[in-house]
Amino acid sequence: MKAIIQAPRSQAGFSMIELMVVVVIIGILASFAIPAYQDYIVKTKVMELFTVVQPVKLAVTEALINGKGIETITHESLGLGENEGAGGSISRISVANGVITVTGNSQTLGLQTRPLAITFTPTLEQPSGMIRWACSTIPAEMRKYTPASCHAE
Repeated sequence: MKAIIQAPRSQAGFSMIELMVVVVIIGILASFAIPAYQDYIVKTKVMELFTVVQPVKLAVTEALINGKGIETITHESLGLGENEGAGGSISRISVANGVITVTGNSQTLGLQTRPLAITFTPTLEQPSGMIRWACSTIPAEMRKYTPASCHAE
């Protein structure tokens, strides 16, 4: 008699345990990726605040170079409206004593009810006459949404 030798069967699919491990790994990765992506989206929208403020910074810089006192520089003295350039992610732009304050629209930025304001403060360095800008956020914990240039003190 001949012995019948059967070839070993190859596995046809994945076991339930293997599938569960993959699902758990994907869940863990998603738990880190989704909040990081949401922060990235907010950072991108906050960049609009920095872009829109550039013409106002230029106007303040020109006023300082032309010898205006910093305490006299306001949105009225610069010929700007209270909300000049406001729209989209910006709810208000104002200038007082040379300090520019840009207030973001919380709903558009994706911050729900938390308000975000960024202040840009000029400093006229003597004797070089250079103007340096410092920025800060209100509230301070919103600083994580600003670019690295705003983090330097």
